[in-house]
Amino acid sequence: MNVVIACLCAVLLVSCGTGSNAGDDQPLSGGITIIDSSALNAADIPDAVRAEIREMDVYFEHASVGSNISDGIDALVAESGGRFAIGRSGWSSDGSEVSQDMIDWYTEHDGFGDNARGNPGFASKIAGFESRMRTEGFADVLDVASWKFCYIDNDYAGSAQDAFDAVRVSTEALEEDFPDITFVWWTMPICTGGDSSRDDYNELVRAYCVQTGRYLIDIADIECHDPAGNRLVDDEMRELLYSGYTDDGGHLNESGAERLALAWWVALARIRGWQ
Repeated sequence: MNVVIACLCAVLLVSCGTGSNAGDDQPLSGGITIIDSSALNAADIPDAVRAEIREMDVYFEHASVGSNISDGIDALVAESGGRFAIGRSGWSSDGSEVSQDMIDWYTEHDGFGDNARGNPGFASKIAGFESRMRTEGFADVLDVASWKFCYIDNDYAGSAQDAFDAVRVSTEALEEDFPDITFVWWTMPICTGGDSSRDDYNELVRAYCVQTGRYLIDIADIECHDPAGNRLVDDEMRELLYSGYTDDGGHLNESGAERLALAWWVALARIRGWQ
C-alpha cells in the first residue's frame, strides 16, 4: 500500500484517457469521461472539489472484486491522513430486503455506499440494478449510480455484441428516465490468464463510451497496466491482469484495490467538472 501512496503523492501518472489501445503498450489518452490507467492522478484533485464530492450520494453495486475496491477506498482514507475521507456505508444483499436501510442511509448522509450483491448471473445483475433504480426508490436519493460485472461473467449467453446490447438498452433507458443521475459504466475485470470473451465485451464498452461521452471506469485497462505503464497482453493480444495487483489471479490485493480507489475519486471529480 505504501508504494501506491508514494506513487499517488509523487503524481507519477498523468491525467485523462479514452478509447482502446489494442496492440499498443501506451496508456489510453483523450476525453475526461474515460478513467483508465493514465487517469489515476487523484492527488491533483483540488480540496474544493473533494469537498463537493463528499456531498454527493454515490451508489456502487458489485461482487467480490467490488468489495476489494471498497476496501481500497477505506485504505486510502486511512493512509492519506484524511485527505480522501468520505462518508461510507456498505451492505450485502442480492434482493430488496435491506433496500430501505440503504435509502434511509442516503437520506440521512452524503457519501459513498456500496452493495455487495454477489453473483446472481449476467442477466440478473442487469435486471437487479434496474429494479433497484425503478421500483425500490434508489433513484430518488442518488447523484451517481454504478454497477459492475465480475470476471466470472464472461460466461454470458450469445455474442459479446448481444451482451453489450443488453447492458446498453437497460442503461440508456435508466439515463432517459432519471436524467439527474450520472450512471458510470465499467469494463469487465480481467484475470492473469487471457480471455477473448471479456476482451470482446470490453472493446464494445470502450468504443461506446468514447463515442457517446459516457463515464467509464476502465478497470480492465487499469488492471493490465503495471505501475510503470506497461500494458500486459498474451500472445493473442488478450489483456492480462498484472500479477502485482492480485494474490490469486483474479481478485485485487491491496495495491490493485487502491488503484481502483483512485479511479473512483477521479471519476467523481470529473463528474463534478474537474478536468
